[in-house]
Amino acid sequence: NDGGGQQEPLDTMSALSNCRLVALYFSAHWCPPCRKFTPILCEMYNHLKEIVPNHGLEIVFVSSDRDSGSFQQYFGTMPWLAVPLSNERKQRIGTQFGVQGIPALVVLDTISGEVVVSKEHSRGEVTNACRGGNVSIEKMLMDDWLKRIPPESQMIMETLALSCEPQINTNPKITPNSYLEKVHSSSNDTKTDVGDASVRIKAVFNELVENGLQPNAAAAQAINQVAEEQARASSEVKLIPSMLTGKVEITHGGMEQEFPRKVGNSNVAKTAKQYLNNVRKHPYTFRFRSFKMSNKIFDRITASTDGIEDVLNLGFSTYNNDTDFMACIPLGANLEGMNDTIEHFLSKEGAKEKSGESEA
Repeated sequence: NDGGGQQEPLDTMSALSNCRLVALYFSAHWCPPCRKFTPILCEMYNHLKEIVPNHGLEIVFVSSDRDSGSFQQYFGTMPWLAVPLSNERKQRIGTQFGVQGIPALVVLDTISGEVVVSKEHSRGEVTNACRGGNVSIEKMLMDDWLKRIPPESQMIMETLALSCEPQINTNPKITPNSYLEKVHSSSNDTKTDVGDASVRIKAVFNELVENGLQPNAAAAQAINQVAEEQARASSEVKLIPSMLTGKVEITHGGMEQEFPRKVGNSNVAKTAKQYLNNVRKHPYTFRFRSFKMSNKIFDRITASTDGIEDVLNLGFSTYNNDTDFMACIPLGANLEGMNDTIEHFLSKEGAKEKSGESEA
């Protein structure tokens, strides 16, 4: 149900599709400490909704009221959502998170379902933030709560953002062919625009979890599905025939690359193949897709002449976070095309070595 006076049923997927964290608020009208804390929570919620209307925090009221009248009166003072009073799952939700007294606030990561802020700490943190004013409330969400989400969830969002980011081709050797006009066909099966990818993933994820899939498996399957939708959207292209010469740019999975790819160093190729093999075996395990450029294995690439340029040519991407420079294999990368390029190069290098040995 949606609070603030207007109460109508909403499905879970629609209600929580645009939030990054969800807070379960266990409370009741008959409880004096609850009635004292609710206005403080409202102050925090209303301010965050102004500055982060999407991809921020949503609250769901889980009531312990004893009758419908008390529930309706109390819920009417709240601007967020609620589990219907008649829903039999309310008791199980409280038991699952160890709630034995009210008020209690449990903040969850919406991708993994893991607790980000426990019931033992959340009320105090909200109260202290509200005492500090709007800036303090914003810091609590942006600089504290959102940074507590599990590493795999953070990596999912970082990899997704990088994969959805439009790639600007700065290679002067590649020039767009002005005689080739690409007409993208519309498809009822393709529901994803690049800008809406994260929203689409959240929607698919929530639907899968509602159908009984475990959160980690649901996150991987949701990203897989959206990546395939993006690939279909990129590949459904009609070309207007013409007399053409020169090079053609091919866009696949949201990433522009010139084919064939190039690599010029065997150490770089062998190291890149190690990373690539891990991703091909575990394409939706994100710790295999993203790695620090300062680690000993990737150092073989950075220590090689033109090593970074070689892996970028292969389809790797680089970015930086608060602690390190990172390299990754984006979701939209053509894994088989990258592998073919490396295999072809290593085969040629092996033939050269054998030829040199024969001459010696």
